[in-house]
Amino acid sequence: MELTTTRVFNEVVQGINEGYRFILLEGSTRSSKTYSASQVMHLLSMSKPKTRNLLVSITLQIAKRNLLKDFKKILDINWRRYGIFKTSEMTYEWNNLSETLLLSAENYEKYHGLDSDNILLDEPNLYKEGGKLIEQLAIRCRGTIILTLNPSRRLDWLQAIQKRPDCKYIHSTYKDNRFLEQRVIDEIEARAKVDERFKRVYVEGKYVANLESAIFTNWEVSDFYPDLSQAKKVVYGLDWGFANDPTALVELRLYDSKLYIREVFSGVKMTTSDINKELTKLPNKAVIIADNSEPRLISELRALQGSRIQLLKARKRKGSIKTGIKKMQSIPIVLDSRSPYLVEEFELYSWKKVNGELTDVPEDKNNHRIDGARYAYEYIDGSSKLIVK
Repeated sequence: MELTTTRVFNEVVQGINEGYRFILLEGSTRSSKTYSASQVMHLLSMSKPKTRNLLVSITLQIAKRNLLKDFKKILDINWRRYGIFKTSEMTYEWNNLSETLLLSAENYEKYHGLDSDNILLDEPNLYKEGGKLIEQLAIRCRGTIILTLNPSRRLDWLQAIQKRPDCKYIHSTYKDNRFLEQRVIDEIEARAKVDERFKRVYVEGKYVANLESAIFTNWEVSDFYPDLSQAKKVVYGLDWGFANDPTALVELRLYDSKLYIREVFSGVKMTTSDINKELTKLPNKAVIIADNSEPRLISELRALQGSRIQLLKARKRKGSIKTGIKKMQSIPIVLDSRSPYLVEEFELYSWKKVNGELTDVPEDKNNHRIDGARYAYEYIDGSSKLIVK
């Protein structure tokens, strides 16, 4: 099988040949780190019969969307030539009796007793129990453990791995991916010009915030999302944008004393007609709490929707942002795995620094979906004084 590779791939192979136990790939978006690591895992499966290699992601949905997609792309026309993929077990059985398992990081306890030869962990900094999971897997792994991540959350257990003498650290940016399409490069660089935090984490691949400056740490990502019959309350939050910032609608469902959030839609340059078309897809009698900064737009949407939905205004007053944040910090939050931009905001939303010192004022960035969630949760929480008709 012929592979088209990048510098990252070559450095991972070198690290394995040099006998490193851990290889930490940290860098920007689209730097080829996960794809290159997946290529290496393929070679390890093909070169040594009867090996068991694990590909682990945050949730099963994300594993299917990212790792499985890369897996198929790497094998390409050889997808069925080199083995058989068992969908029910999420396992690729190679003709040489090796096997590759795609796994979810949720409920790390289930990995007790699972042995392996090599492991790839994608975005372990987002795992609910990342340190404990890696500890369990490492005990029963005979070979190399590769970690790939964007440097958005600085965690103690992750820093401890990086400092180990048997850990090779590889940093990369999108510029290391010589196969990246120009249109993707243009999109990355355009956003970097208007969002310094995105530029640092997803373009330069550098840490910006540790857990001290992160506003929300009480969240996790999951494939589970309660259905309407299970949810105690269901409310929508709407934040306006246009040219650079997106108009975004999120849904909140309260279930089992946890707040479940998913993105319903988002987009830039959305007109009244565009937004109305999306709102029409919501269930009848849906309650939407909207940013009150666009009274004309709210009036137009009310006229178009009639009594089908209830579109209310969030009242902004002094201290309401910090009050809303504090309320959301007090409840476990579960982000839907099919809402990557929502997850990204929770990763990047941070307290502002002045002269190197943290303040209690949030950065007014990476918060469009979070603001919508805050409006909606104030309604769920019963803060009726913050909601007006």
